Amino acid sequence: MKKQVLLFVVILLSLLLSACSSIPSGFVSKEEHFQQGGFQDYTDYAKYVYESSSAFEKNSDYSPVSESDINTIKGYTDNFKGWMSTDDRLSEYDFDDSCITAGDYYRLTIKDKNNPYSYYTLWFFDSETYILYYFHNNT
Repeated sequence: MKKQVLLFVVILLSLLLSACSSIPSGFVSKEEHFQQGGFQDYTDYAKYVYESSSAFEKNSDYSPVSESDINTIKGYTDNFKGWMSTDDRLSEYDFDDSCITAGDYYRLTIKDKNNPYSYYTLWFFDSETYILYYFHNNT
């Protein structure tokens, strides 16, 4: 039993560190909501506030949002909101997809291209509020 708990902790820490590696340094505040007790199926939401958009403007990990990206991004945020609702966690979720506009920045990773909504991570930076939103779903 102790080996299983240790393995769980190691896996969880590695996942959190890999998620954080895509979060540029320089944020001035954060709000994180990581799902408790989720071993394989979990949904995490976080917000990181910056003082400007400079951390994203020249960051090759992030792409500028174009008009053609908006519906794709909204598809993931809609899916994510559904999972937060299913998990009875909407009190932790305050994202409004009307802020998604061309000129913002995003990064999207999908584990299974054949089932794109089953395991994904979306980082979305709103260039008007300087907030980086982190959406991770593994269901």
